Amino acid sequence: MVDSIGSFNAVNYAASTGLNRPATKSDTDLVGAETKKPNAAETFKKYMAKSPMERMIENWLKAHKLDEEKLKAMSPEEREGIMKQMHAEIEQNLKNQTEKKGDLVDVVA
Repeated sequence: MVDSIGSFNAVNYAASTGLNRPATKSDTDLVGAETKKPNAAETFKKYMAKSPMERMIENWLKAHKLDEEKLKAMSPEEREGIMKQMHAEIEQNLKNQTEKKGDLVDVVA
């Protein structure tokens, strides 16, 4: 888990999420396995179980029309470039949010 964006390392994230490992079949891909469509509550619980950093990364990927499968299919050089871009944009967004919060201070005393 990442404590702050300053300690975020795109390469370590890629390694920890399996982006550097070859794709394997999940249980739902096996022959004869039933596929169950998750309901809204299950989807929400799964999303909320993720860390804030994982959610930011997931949202960034969706905004750039990417997912982990597409990242796995990229060459290591392409993937590293995407991860660097992601890191820079997320870091900038966090800095912008921090600056906006500072603007909300009531100066009337």
